[in-house]
Amino acid sequence: MIRKLLPLGLILTTGVMWAGSFAPRIGVVREPDGSVRPLLGLPANLIIGEPLSIEPALAAAFSDQAGLLLVNGRLELISLDGTVISSYPTGDTTAILDIAGGPDTALAWLPSTGKFVRWDGHRFMDSAFDASRLGGSIRAVRLLDSAHAELLVAHADTLERVYISIADGSLVRSEPLPEAGESAFQTDSFLLFHDAYGLALRGPDGVMRTFPIPETDLLFEKSGKHWLHIISASGARQWMLHLDPRNPVLSELPGAPVAAAAEAAK
Repeated sequence: MIRKLLPLGLILTTGVMWAGSFAPRIGVVREPDGSVRPLLGLPANLIIGEPLSIEPALAAAFSDQAGLLLVNGRLELISLDGTVISSYPTGDTTAILDIAGGPDTALAWLPSTGKFVRWDGHRFMDSAFDASRLGGSIRAVRLLDSAHAELLVAHADTLERVYISIADGSLVRSEPLPEAGESAFQTDSFLLFHDAYGLALRGPDGVMRTFPIPETDLLFEKSGKHWLHIISASGARQWMLHLDPRNPVLSELPGAPVAAAAEAAK
C-alpha cells in the first residue's frame, strides 16, 4: 500500500477586518465554544470570521449551499447567512449530520432517540432505526436518494459501509472495509481513520496519506465543499482539512474555549 506522510501546518487566524474585502468565503465552521463562523481564505492561509447571530451549536455540517445544526432542543436547517429554513424538535444532545448540496440533501442520525431525520424539500421527515442490528457505532451518514442512506459503521477491528432503506430501516447491503478505527469518518470519496501512524486519509486515488495527529478523540464536521473541520473532543486542538484529491492540506487552528458549548448542552 502506498502511504505518504504529510506535514502539519499552523493557521494563524484573525478577525475579518480585511477578509470581507479580499478573502473568498469557502465554508462555515462550528468552533468548540459552539459559535458558528464563516471560513475565508485559501488552503494554509485561512481566516475565521465573526460569529453568525445564532445560538451555540452542539454539532454542525455545511455544504456550499446550506447548513444543518444541532442546537439545544432542535435541529436547524439554515442558509449560509444563518437564516433558519426549518427546525425539528429533539432532546438529543449528540447527532451525526451531513449535507452534500442543497437543503434537500440534509440528513441527521439522532442516536439517543434512534431516528433518521431528513429534509424532503418542504419539511423534516423522521423514521425509526434500530442501530443495535449493526453491531457497531455509526460514524458517518450520507443521503443517497430520497429513500436510501449510506452509513459508515465502526466495529472493534473493522469498518463497514452499510446501505439502508430509510423508510422501513431494512438493510439493503453491506461492504466491509480493510481499514479499522473507532475514530473514523467518510465524506465524498475520502475515508479517514486513526491508526498507529496518526490520522490516515484514503483518497479516491487509493493512495493513503497520513497526518501526524496522535489524538484519537476526533470529531469530524463538514464545513463546505472540499472542507472538513476536525476537532479533538477535549476541545484542546482543531484542524482544517482541504480535501483536494491530488494535494490534501491539513492545518491546525488555534484552540478555542469550550465553555459556551458546555453551557448549551445543559
